[in-house]
Amino acid sequence: GFVWDPLGEQWEENYGKLFAYVREFKSAQVPCPYDADPGLGIWVYTVKESYKRQILSKEQIRDLESIGFVWADASSAHQQNKKFVCGDSQVSTTVWKV
Repeated sequence: GFVWDPLGEQWEENYGKLFAYVREFKSAQVPCPYDADPGLGIWVYTVKESYKRQILSKEQIRDLESIGFVWADASSAHQQNKKFVCGDSQVSTTVWKV
């Protein structure tokens, strides 16, 4: 059928994938790239960028934090590497404001 809220549906789908990842690996730190689901690693990167730009809703932030989402990477070097790898990928610049 017709999807009335494609961004909301995409958010729910990716949040569900992240939730499953957390259940399996006991961590919300998805590598980028993540070979098993490249889109998930890129989505997590995009969510972090959206958070930095303060465009996530309070509900989205609360939902992510409830499953242990980490906004900053453990080390600056790791973060720089992540940006380089994800920056060269087809990173979506979708605004995640629902």
